[in-house]
Amino acid sequence: MTRGPGRPRKLGRPRKKPGEPVAHKILPKMQVAILATVEDNKTRAEAAKLAGLTEDAIRKAMRDNGAVREFYSSQIKALMTFAKAKAAHTLIKELDGSNATARVAAARIILEDNATAPAGNNMPQVPGFAILIADARATQTLSVRPVIDQITHWSATEDQHSKLG
Repeated sequence: MTRGPGRPRKLGRPRKKPGEPVAHKILPKMQVAILATVEDNKTRAEAAKLAGLTEDAIRKAMRDNGAVREFYSSQIKALMTFAKAKAAHTLIKELDGSNATARVAAARIILEDNATAPAGNNMPQVPGFAILIADARATQTLSVRPVIDQITHWSATEDQHSKLG
């Protein structure tokens, strides 16, 4: 069975309707190549050779396959998490070191207030309102009146300060 000009369709390959998204998957060889790149700091050529792929196959998969990019990003994120823990332990060890300058620098780094550090659930801290989502089936009702009173008090205080200045 041919499709007109060109090569015949491969048997067993499911048909995809036009415009339908492609279901990308990550092959075990590609996982090996990505892990070699991320964890062992191998070049793309070395990782391809280790996994039994071509360098071009890895490049194309990173460009075209969303699952491969997602796996790569998750591995990089995990690596950075472990690296941060190792860096923190190194700084803590340096606090007991013999070099006074290094001790002070380590203490400053540990104690510095990092404004860009994420708050809980890896969410950045941003100014504005906080929204409390509560279970509607709960029998206890919550009052937002103290918060509104505080905001009103802050606004009045700011108005008084602006009139004075």
